[in-house]
Amino acid sequence: MIIFIVISVVQAFITYDSNVFTKYAYLYPGGGKCISPAQKQDTVYFSGTFERPPKIILSCETFDTEHPKINYTILITDVTTQILFRWQAIDDERIQVINEFNMMTLENKTYLYENVNAEEAFISLINLSYKGPVYFDILFKQTKTDVQVIITTPNDTLSNLTVLGYQVILGTKEAISILDSHIKTTALYTSPQYSIQANSWFITPISGFAYNAADNIRIKRVYTQDSSNIQFSIDAFQSDKQYTPSTHSVISIKYLLTIDYVALECKTIRITQIKERLANFRNSFEVELMETNEVIKDLGTTNFIIDKSLFQIINLKVYARCYPQKKIKSYFNKCNGCSPSQQHYFSHNCYGAINTINFSVKFFPKEQAYQELIIILSNVDCQIYQKLYNQEKSQVKLIEINQLDN
Repeated sequence: MIIFIVISVVQAFITYDSNVFTKYAYLYPGGGKCISPAQKQDTVYFSGTFERPPKIILSCETFDTEHPKINYTILITDVTTQILFRWQAIDDERIQVINEFNMMTLENKTYLYENVNAEEAFISLINLSYKGPVYFDILFKQTKTDVQVIITTPNDTLSNLTVLGYQVILGTKEAISILDSHIKTTALYTSPQYSIQANSWFITPISGFAYNAADNIRIKRVYTQDSSNIQFSIDAFQSDKQYTPSTHSVISIKYLLTIDYVALECKTIRITQIKERLANFRNSFEVELMETNEVIKDLGTTNFIIDKSLFQIINLKVYARCYPQKKIKSYFNKCNGCSPSQQHYFSHNCYGAINTINFSVKFFPKEQAYQELIIILSNVDCQIYQKLYNQEKSQVKLIEINQLDN
């Protein structure tokens, strides 16, 4: 069974949306079966217009698949955005979605992700095809720059798993709350009650199955809630004899985020002009993070991450070579949104025996967070930018130092 879901934008702007897609679930009004070799395509319309293509988060709410084998693939197209799917759409760079649909060669994979402050993550199983019993879980390991997805199988049944699809969803600690992780169920299940979080979606993504191929996969989720709590049950369609053991997590995704990441502010600058004995052996510009003694001096672009443990003060030192008949102009980000000026500007002439100007800069973070810098060095200038991920992605210039003719 091949399903193509087309999620497209209709005509203000909205920043989030959510709903349940039931047209491929025959138990629901207007739904129907999709039997091989059928191919179905539908359009899911948003409730309003997004300014940019949103991230689409999917989680399977109901499984009713045949035994002992099934061929079920999925494709999202034209997000320029069952089996029963619950979907969420969000336009915010503090959340990142990695799609890996219809993988036919099953292997562990490593994905780079952009926002170093996306410290929370979870897996959502989207589709699978099988030709016999399958016992597997999809796990992950996360670093500051990448996430490794690992497919585990205790019974060595991956050869029966012919197609697998999943999403990796990453977000900041405010955006994603892991309420419970990697819960294995072997019989009809009723969850504990969870407190309803304001301006958030409550989802229960699947990340694994223990399927013996003797019966259909027939499980569904039923949610109940009051004004303050929500809980769910995982039921079989007909009887507990047909319950398929599975693994799931319990996730809350906040769609109205209030923590904005802002650029580092330069509160103190000490500028010294000296005669450097080894100046002839150094590059025109070098940058040092004083807390860790890390030095960036290679020409070109360097991406540099400052650990969030340095949240009270960050000391950067910029070494600038000063040549006769030249002057050094410098720019520093003083503050964000202040007046009358948000920048510090300086100009220094190179004269006499002076061959070096050192800029010792104290930056003060507003939030305890990783700071991702882009450091660009050439023979004539030094530029330092900071990457920021909020509703939109941006770059803010922190420092620029230029070597100019007098």
